[in-house]
Amino acid sequence: MALLLLPGAVWLSGWKEKTISFENKAPARWPKFRPALLDSFPPQYEPWYNDHFPARNSLIFGYNYVYARYFHKSPKPSMVMIGKAGWLYMANNELNIYTGKFRFDASDLKKSLEELEYRRKACAAEGAEYRVVIIPSKFSVYPEYLPDYVKRYPGPNATDQLLAYVRQHSSVKIFDLRPAMLAAKQNGQLYVKGDNHWNGLGVFYAYQEIIRWLKNDYPIPAPLPLTDFSIRDTVQRGGNILEMIGMADLWKDVHTDLKPAVRLASSEKSGAQYPCPSGFPYCYEYHLVFQNKDSTLPGLLVMRESFTNILMRNLLSAHFGRTSFIWDKWEHRLNLDIVRKEKPKVVLCMVVESLVDCFENFQDEPKQKKE
Repeated sequence: MALLLLPGAVWLSGWKEKTISFENKAPARWPKFRPALLDSFPPQYEPWYNDHFPARNSLIFGYNYVYARYFHKSPKPSMVMIGKAGWLYMANNELNIYTGKFRFDASDLKKSLEELEYRRKACAAEGAEYRVVIIPSKFSVYPEYLPDYVKRYPGPNATDQLLAYVRQHSSVKIFDLRPAMLAAKQNGQLYVKGDNHWNGLGVFYAYQEIIRWLKNDYPIPAPLPLTDFSIRDTVQRGGNILEMIGMADLWKDVHTDLKPAVRLASSEKSGAQYPCPSGFPYCYEYHLVFQNKDSTLPGLLVMRESFTNILMRNLLSAHFGRTSFIWDKWEHRLNLDIVRKEKPKVVLCMVVESLVDCFENFQDEPKQKKE
């Protein structure tokens, strides 16, 4: 009886809990009380009470924390996987790409190739070269910390399929960062345990490999050595995966940050020149421009997403004259109108593995009209 009466007593006391809901949904609204329609009130009241139960958020948070931290089980298995040694992974398309559950069929690969060929030719007509960089997911670099139940399907996954098909049938240059990042992890941790992104050290080694690859064909400066940076590890608020289970404030992460000890040749210019797409939540990062002191260097246009963070943008732009970064709602389109206005020498599409189907899903090639 005491347990049954306790929620009501807490409610009547006026106590307010401080734990904020992290479920990313609007709570149910109070139903209308209509004496003539009493039968409908109880089923409408129940979801409201479930969302406003006294101490509800605190209880859910406590359950999630104990379940994840001490039993190593995900409270949201459809979204988050708890790996070994405190490593967390997203249980979404990143998982499906890595394991091979998602694969391209022949028509998918053909559509992706046709789109890439269109982009190559369209950029060439504007005096630019179209290139692609595949950013490895956390799964590909740190599979040893995955739960034992995660198994890969036999054969190549979608990333392997796309790379092999493009290299066999096209002259589009596509760079796979996975081997370089697997080798670089011997030098230190490259990804954040509670986040799906790489840390400052991961950014640095990826930057070095990309610049070396581009320098084979363009007169740009060599990549900076690690000795030109100061490295600092700090314990901070947890990353985006921890946020998904409401643990970001309590389950801290070690973040490795790099700060250039030398002054970079480029600086960010204020003021975006292109309108932000509707529905994009990060309009302040849709279009970013960096200008190098050496204006004779070739121009660069990057189609990016969150992996191309401020450190990566600062580093890449130090090797080109004018560098523009476009974050187009994770679609990685060609954006030919922007190419024509920017007039770069290189158009670089930097796409993480979990989005390798973007060339099939977001096509820019004009469709032929039927006669």
